Amino acid sequence: MTPAAFLHLVASGTIEEVRQALADYPDLVNANAPHPFWGGQPQPLHIAIENRRDDIFTLLLDLGADPAGRNDEYDHWSPRMLALQRNRPDYAAELQRRGAPMHLAEALLAGNDNLTFDPNAPVPNNGSWLNFARTTQAIDLLLAAGAPADLKDKWEQTPADAFIALGPAGVPLLSHLKAKVPELQLTPAQHARLGDLELLKAFPQAQLQDPAVLHAATEGRHRDLIRWLITDQDVDPNIRRPDKSQQTPLHEAAWLGDLETVELLLSLGADPTLRDLEHDATPLEWAQTAIQFTGNQACHAVVTRLKN
Repeated sequence: MTPAAFLHLVASGTIEEVRQALADYPDLVNANAPHPFWGGQPQPLHIAIENRRDDIFTLLLDLGADPAGRNDEYDHWSPRMLALQRNRPDYAAELQRRGAPMHLAEALLAGNDNLTFDPNAPVPNNGSWLNFARTTQAIDLLLAAGAPADLKDKWEQTPADAFIALGPAGVPLLSHLKAKVPELQLTPAQHARLGDLELLKAFPQAQLQDPAVLHAATEGRHRDLIRWLITDQDVDPNIRRPDKSQQTPLHEAAWLGDLETVELLLSLGADPTLRDLEHDATPLEWAQTAIQFTGNQACHAVVTRLKN
């Protein structure tokens, strides 16, 4: 069995199949291979954490998976980082118990302000350490150490974007960063992710028609803003995101399991038959994939709606 095939098995196979594969090919337990669904070269433990495979997570550790991971080929994301970022404290605690270290990235994601800043350490996703800050004190420490406040990572995400993506928990972090770096300006898309309709009205229509704006409003589930952009600012409801999979807003709402936004987008002209340009999948297929790989049960209602 190839390492790539084994990662697929960890993501969606049975524990019996994984156990047998490791009995036949024990070296697979720490093998890097192309990700089954997106970029990078993770190890089986990364995949088990991402797909919430509790039994397989434990099995891999019992059979020799390195709890620290070999992470250079996965944008320097360690298993413990993934567990913290995906709000799995049980996973993070078990990895710690088995010897996974807490470096700067793990400490930041854990909200631990007892930080040691190594300017030469590789930053996950090749961006700013600020993207991983979860407390205002961490923001202060990182700024004092020279962490850039507006650097984009490989996914084009700045610290402001990273805080906005946290939802309500990120709002005080973003406010603190803006207070510490007064020259920091938010883009229309960042305002849209926060749902700042009144502030967006000050921007010219040309900027509001940037695809990132409607996509940010969709990710933030700001339905009044979505309606305003499409009906008042003539934004195409099927406008494709220029990066990632070049998906439509309907793909993103389907992935989130956000039935209300799915219904709104459909009523405003979103086309459910359009396919993204990376996976060649419809919004229905995105919702089905989310159920399988993120465990988002809200997607079931979206699947039922998009099948009709």
